[in-house]
Amino acid sequence: MPRPAQYIYRGIRTGEVDPPEGFGADDFRVPTFNEAVERFPTVNFDIEIKGSGFAALPTAIALSREITALGIAESVIVVSSDDGVIRAFETLTPGVATSPGAQALADWLLLGEPLDDRHRVVQLAPVLNDVPVLTKSFWDAAARDELAVWVWMNDPGSQENVLFYQELIAAGAGGIIAGRPNEMAAAGL
Repeated sequence: MPRPAQYIYRGIRTGEVDPPEGFGADDFRVPTFNEAVERFPTVNFDIEIKGSGFAALPTAIALSREITALGIAESVIVVSSDDGVIRAFETLTPGVATSPGAQALADWLLLGEPLDDRHRVVQLAPVLNDVPVLTKSFWDAAARDELAVWVWMNDPGSQENVLFYQELIAAGAGGIIAGRPNEMAAAGL
């Protein structure tokens, strides 16, 4: 099966594809969480727990243990789209900042429900299910509640570019989870 053009490095680490000249397969190894924290001790980490329900709980437990063991509770923020997973994580690690899951975020935005005090950052995409989310009412609500807004891209073709990043910054985004760091750097961040 041919590799998609956007995944030119896929398969190098596993030996399915030869590495580029001057590199070895180990150069394409994904570092462990501990290695990343040790390598970048002054960086704040935005960590997403993938999955939902019971299947995601072992990840939440392991992450809680790692954060506690590394002593980095003040320099991480944890997010999951599943509110139950976030609540479980918060129970395990009450001192760590979290972002709301999808339902809490929707209840806050659409129904005016308050967010948990640990949720000082909301993380979302510009468009969800073909509905624009980053509207004037959204930005007004975020400012009113003194929430930082971090945006992740879900349409790389139209969003991962200098102009769109600059628009997000101008609108008030405090963080952008970018897939194209060179474009982000050109945007002034």
